[in-house]
Amino acid sequence: MHIFRRNRLRVSAPWALAAILGGLSPAGIALADVGPSAQPVGASGTVERVSVAPDGAEIPRASWASHVTPLLSRHGRFVVFDTYVALTGSDTNGQPDVYVRDRVLGTTELVSVAGGSARGGGDAGISADGRHVAFLSSSALAEDDNNGHLDVFVRDMVTGKLTLASKATDGTQRNVDVNDAVISGDGSRVAFMTAARLSAADDDAATGDESWKRQDVYVHNIASGHTRLVSVDRGGQNFTGPVGLGGMSYDGRLVGFSWLNPGRHKLDVPAGFYVRNIAKPGSKLIWRENLSLPEEGAPALSGNGRYAAFTSNSSRLDADRYDLNDVARYDRQTGRLSLVSVGADSTNANWDSWGALLSYSGRYVSFTSEADNLVPGDDNDARDAFRLDLAADQMTLVSAAPDGGPGNDPSAYGGTAAISGDGQHVAFQSFASDLVPGDTNEQGDVFLWTALD
Repeated sequence: MHIFRRNRLRVSAPWALAAILGGLSPAGIALADVGPSAQPVGASGTVERVSVAPDGAEIPRASWASHVTPLLSRHGRFVVFDTYVALTGSDTNGQPDVYVRDRVLGTTELVSVAGGSARGGGDAGISADGRHVAFLSSSALAEDDNNGHLDVFVRDMVTGKLTLASKATDGTQRNVDVNDAVISGDGSRVAFMTAARLSAADDDAATGDESWKRQDVYVHNIASGHTRLVSVDRGGQNFTGPVGLGGMSYDGRLVGFSWLNPGRHKLDVPAGFYVRNIAKPGSKLIWRENLSLPEEGAPALSGNGRYAAFTSNSSRLDADRYDLNDVARYDRQTGRLSLVSVGADSTNANWDSWGALLSYSGRYVSFTSEADNLVPGDDNDARDAFRLDLAADQMTLVSAAPDGGPGNDPSAYGGTAAISGDGQHVAFQSFASDLVPGDTNEQGDVFLWTALD
């Protein structure tokens, strides 16, 4: 496996930060000096397949993981995945279901289950201790779910309790689907995106046939049952236009989201990436950009809330190839910006990168890229999963075969490359058949990379 050191773009001066947030010209960013060519520093980690049957056997059909969501617990013991395959006797529905793999006990447990039977579900995320799993399902898994639409549920893997999260504070539902969901590291809150009006503050005016323009981000507190509208501007007013859901801090008090200004509402409020502290009335803009789709690059957050990571094709990140998507990390405390998707020779990535997630401290970033110059020897002409250690300035190809070369087929399809809280594990889906011995199903599987001590 490859792991290399190289230099990156950074912005720290106050005048440069002002230029970024103000959407000024690329002259407001100073490029770092080009450093020496990167050199290998040894093997980086091991890869194992985690989407397996309870006895550890290969499953015959595809398994996958949700897009840019915490897929594994803080120390990599628990990993969630989705599959059509019935891995337990209670799974007889023929639909995709959510499972969690316990790497210590060697068990695979059904999550999307109610009344002793699998009910279907997907797009799962897991808390840092592995106890709580959030997922989407259109089945009535809880007594208070009666709308027949996709909703967010949270299962307590210890007690088995299922909680419906996508409801108003008074417990009522709306006849609208939920699109995405993210669970906080401590399992106390769930953020989700929906066009449903679950708060009186939600005053979107788009027509029914343009419901995507009514998308908003909400946070549900599992203990109190309170549901709060999150996607508001700095003045606390609802964004009347489409938004995209990003990540949450460990305690769920900070939420990242994006807003696409459709050109007809709140013209004085810039489009871009925001972070909301739910204890405060408004949100803070961290990166200004005209977005084509609001979910593209919605900011992930480190567990401690200090750092945000996002995807952007702005020329303010890469003046030479602004048509490509790059990944960057922003320090909310100092205003410092670091470009993550940089090649081994200190040049910018030569193709698209996206789907960044952060470790608890923000030191490590996982992401997906189709670039072939992030590490030497990446010659598979396919999408791969990477981890960057920003403290050591080391890039690692994690979707690698045992000999250290890249997998023989695409990995991290759909932007799925999720990092653990301690930064020592990365979960990703791959179609490669050479990452582990005995991979003969010719299907996508979910794998886990673990750093060597």
